[in-house]
Amino acid sequence: MSTFDTNTTQASALQHLAFFVDSWKAHGTFFATPTSSQKTIEMNIHGTQDLENNWLILRTEEIPTPENPHPLSAIYIWGYDLTSRQFIASWFDSHGGRATQTSSGWDGDQLVFLVHSDERS
Repeated sequence: MSTFDTNTTQASALQHLAFFVDSWKAHGTFFATPTSSQKTIEMNIHGTQDLENNWLILRTEEIPTPENPHPLSAIYIWGYDLTSRQFIASWFDSHGGRATQTSSGWDGDQLVFLVHSDERS
């Protein structure tokens, strides 16, 4: 796991997420949830650091395909909480979904965020 001490700032912690500051195309599977079924997806992803490098903004845009005729768009806002010493995330999607999440950081080559709420407007 990533470890941070009392000298860690939000901006310095986000350097551990620099991998996501880029643009790329991806394809894969969106797994079933209580509110949606599993589907094959293709998407464009764009990540930038913002607000004096204290926040990472990721925007995802699914591409319409015959398997995914109603693509989803989402905005993810990632940061670092100095009190809990965890990464924090909020996301909002084009279907009205939103959630808050936390992560202890990288564990080898995996970054796992735990969902704390999932609500539909």
